Amino acid sequence: ALPICTELRSNPTVRLADKLGSRFVGRYIASKDVAISGKPSKLYEFAALDGDALITVKEGGTYKEANVAQGDTVTVFGSKAIDTAMVEVKAGETVEIIFNGQKNLKGGRRFNDFAVAILED
Repeated sequence: ALPICTELRSNPTVRLADKLGSRFVGRYIASKDVAISGKPSKLYEFAALDGDALITVKEGGTYKEANVAQGDTVTVFGSKAIDTAMVEVKAGETVEIIFNGQKNLKGGRRFNDFAVAILED
């Protein structure tokens, strides 16, 4: 069973796919299975440590850049690449995620490619 995350909607969201090469480093807290537009997805909760990825918070109907201090809790939305890599990560480990851009698949479909690494303390 997965640990229960706090109310994720109130957490600032890391938007890695907004900029090629954007980077986020955080200490992994927990994950949560959710449905987004009816599709099963994962959300990951991290304590923010470093990086240059845009982090936003929803205020009313708009997204604004969030002021996130080191150690603040943020949410990262899963993707096939992130979900596959996060299987190996244990709570408390420090993770670096880098957005490598969009890659093409056969049939004209595209996906967001991420590099995920566990960093040594």
